[in-house]
Amino acid sequence: MDFEGSRYYVFNRIMLSSIGLWPYQKTWPIRIQRFFCIICIISSIIVQLLTFTTFDYNLDIFLHILSCLIPCFIIFLKYITYCIKIESMQKLIDMIKHDWNMLKSRTEYEIILRYTSVGTFYAHMFALIIYSSVIFVAFVHLIPNFLDLLEPLNQSRPHQLVILCEYFVDSDEYFYPILLHWIVCFFILLSTLLSTTSIHVACIQHICGMFEIASYRIEHALDDYENENLISTKCCIACSGIISAITTHRRAIEFFEFMKDTFMIMYFILLVLGVASLVVNLCHMVITEELIETLVSIGIVFIHLLSFFCVNYLGQKILDHSNDFLSKVYNCKWYMMPLHVQKLILFIMQRSSKSCMLLIGGIYITSLEGFATTMSTSLSYFMVIYSTR
Repeated sequence: MDFEGSRYYVFNRIMLSSIGLWPYQKTWPIRIQRFFCIICIISSIIVQLLTFTTFDYNLDIFLHILSCLIPCFIIFLKYITYCIKIESMQKLIDMIKHDWNMLKSRTEYEIILRYTSVGTFYAHMFALIIYSSVIFVAFVHLIPNFLDLLEPLNQSRPHQLVILCEYFVDSDEYFYPILLHWIVCFFILLSTLLSTTSIHVACIQHICGMFEIASYRIEHALDDYENENLISTKCCIACSGIISAITTHRRAIEFFEFMKDTFMIMYFILLVLGVASLVVNLCHMVITEELIETLVSIGIVFIHLLSFFCVNYLGQKILDHSNDFLSKVYNCKWYMMPLHVQKLILFIMQRSSKSCMLLIGGIYITSLEGFATTMSTSLSYFMVIYSTR
């Protein structure tokens, strides 16, 4: 990945490499790293599932287990999907590289740079939130140790994991190995969430940037048209500008369609599991009487809300940018162009009249309206479950 804008994707490369998902690394150590990450994620799921064999069933316990189990399933699905689609991810990054190399002016470079920088900023903010939660969870489990130092008792204070899990060993005697296992798993889980989300944001920002460049090219297609006297030269200028805009618009659509086709199944499953996890954690947040469990559920709910909003907000941005391109085509000086160039304009209008929208499962459109619908549905399910308690 060596091109002029590669330095703006360093964070994505570092995060994906940390969990073995950078598509340009295909050595045996990287495969071993992926295997280790998969084993850690699966083990975190298994020890939670084992609690169903040892705990007496009731709604509170059931919600407590599912509150962390479903998010683990979600992240496991994302990791496995990226392992399977690793070649497709490499193609997406290659397409980004090609698009950067086809930029023609400083203005176009500044446009794509602006969108890429925004994506990097989102990734850094998300990383701050994610890894702050890792530190918080580790600190919460070590609070008894600090209290033993500050206010010693006749015996050490008991330790307890926030997450319900079953190892079939004495949890007090083996607390630190168990805690170490969970810290490693927690780091891998959240790194997977961060790295996959960051590269998705980067790709969507790139799509928006390409639509903006296409709009810029269509607006300035005739900048030098009136300065020429020869009709043949005028035709060449008009054709060149329009074809350049068409090429950029087509590249943006191809990138969007390829990305959508690659991850469509994952999007649909994540939507269903995400709503289920949000509802469960809302219920657990209200029902539980433990402060630490409440804080953990609040954190998970916050991450779900942030994820849902980001996905729908970015989907709205793609929709708006594709519609904005159509508006720029309508407003361009098409009446000054030769007849055969006007036919090209009609071709662009016909293609761009179909908005680019991320349609999940054939029913859900990622947009701000979709976000409102998701929140309304989640709250409805939450009220139903809470009323049956």
